[in-house]
Amino acid sequence: DIYTVIGDSDTSKKKNKLNPTQSLEATDIAAKAKAMAHAFELAMIMGRTSTASSTKEFKGLLRMLAEMESATTTDLDAVNNSQFIVVNATSGALTMGYMDELIDSIKSGKPDILLCSRRARRKLNSLMRASGTSGLSPIDLKDFGVTVPSYDTIPVFISDWVPDNLPNGSSSVVTIATYNQATTRAADYDNTIIFALKLGEDDVSGLQAGGIDHERETFLEGKDAIRNRFKWYVSAMCKKKFSLAGLGNINPDS
Repeated sequence: DIYTVIGDSDTSKKKNKLNPTQSLEATDIAAKAKAMAHAFELAMIMGRTSTASSTKEFKGLLRMLAEMESATTTDLDAVNNSQFIVVNATSGALTMGYMDELIDSIKSGKPDILLCSRRARRKLNSLMRASGTSGLSPIDLKDFGVTVPSYDTIPVFISDWVPDNLPNGSSSVVTIATYNQATTRAADYDNTIIFALKLGEDDVSGLQAGGIDHERETFLEGKDAIRNRFKWYVSAMCKKKFSLAGLGNINPDS
């Protein structure tokens, strides 16, 4: 299914008049574009998951991973789901051996990216330094013109929406259906997850019906403003089971 992301950017005509040397409309548009990007990134990871779940959003990576056990599963079960691996039945320390297991769960070939939180990246850096290197190795992504860290030649991407406050597992099962994203990170709620993804039309992929549409309206009923509306018909999918995997019950501070 394709879902709709809509962002309305309203710019006051009065404030526009009072700031003739600045483009407040451009500033408002940039802020709305950033908000829409954040909304998509959050849904890509947490969609249809947690107490904030909504049927108006597409299924994110956590939910896709859970449903590899069955189409109705809403929790991560490392006992019955080969694509979810845990470092401990409840919570434990990340090791390079578990990272190897995560990478091996993607078939065939290596993952295209690893996705994690900033805390998890710091832990990976620490593990690499302890092994005698200077940390994660930089790698050039020529298609994007940027340099990112890599683990075993696999680019490591960071998202601030990857949770660091997941609850401890219970016999290798992690509750995500009733997980509260606003939970204060503390003992028993200090776990994270690292995703491995193989990207492509036949693997993990974003979906969209065309690009982002833009509409501009200079007359609003009951409001002295200019409205720029942005619409994006978008979703995501995982076409193959072995194109997505997760490593969980990680306490990145252990």
